[in-house]
Amino acid sequence: MGVGQFRKIRSEGGDRLILRCFCLRHVPPKLCYARCSPTGPEVDMKSISFTLTTIALTASLLPSHVAAQTMREEQATAEGNAGFFIEPVAERRVTSLPEGELYWQVQTFSSLEEATTIAASIGRHALAASAAGRHWLFVLGPAAMPSYGGATVARIGPIAAPAAKIYLLRVNLAGGPPGSKTPVHSHPGAEAIYVLRGEVSQRMAHGMEVAAAGQTLNAHAPEMVMQLISTGERDLEQLVLFVVDAARPFAPSAQFEAGPD
Repeated sequence: MGVGQFRKIRSEGGDRLILRCFCLRHVPPKLCYARCSPTGPEVDMKSISFTLTTIALTASLLPSHVAAQTMREEQATAEGNAGFFIEPVAERRVTSLPEGELYWQVQTFSSLEEATTIAASIGRHALAASAAGRHWLFVLGPAAMPSYGGATVARIGPIAAPAAKIYLLRVNLAGGPPGSKTPVHSHPGAEAIYVLRGEVSQRMAHGMEVAAAGQTLNAHAPEMVMQLISTGERDLEQLVLFVVDAARPFAPSAQFEAGPD
């Protein structure tokens, strides 16, 4: 039993193989954020190994029904985060961004092959992936972009991109049952959201923003403290698009100095 799933993948920015930790749906996000996300693409394997060994040893010393109950209680009480999942869908690193105001254009295609071919023809600021039963093309560029032959479902911006030497463009699939939420955190860059189903509320120091299925949030500027909460009557599922400084921790823990109750 572990906090995440490790996959060996090849970085699009070079030939170096890296290990990246992916949050599993049954793991409280606070635990996964703490062990997987903040250090970026390269994972501290000694720390992870110690954590997994400790969890396994603790479980082995308890009767099976007690160990199972303990894990359920820990997941349910991890600051209300139980059930919120985060799954990386696509990413790439680039050394520069398009000039001018930036927008994310989100399109669907009939096949992943078609979306991938279009992404390759556009260049380094386009990502293609399959998620939530559909095939997607995500393009970062100016407000006036062509359709590229797909069905445009969202255009989000302007994006408040950070200044950086290397940028990480990332798309996550995230969500969870009503009441589930992320830890309070920030990002070294901009985040944008397209809601596929359910409803998301973004808590910030100055208030709340809400988006339902088919709607978007141009979620925040770099370093803004935030928390995402599933507030609808059905499970939340959303695509989350990032433009962040690749050299900095991706999602460090944070706290509100003052904010909504």
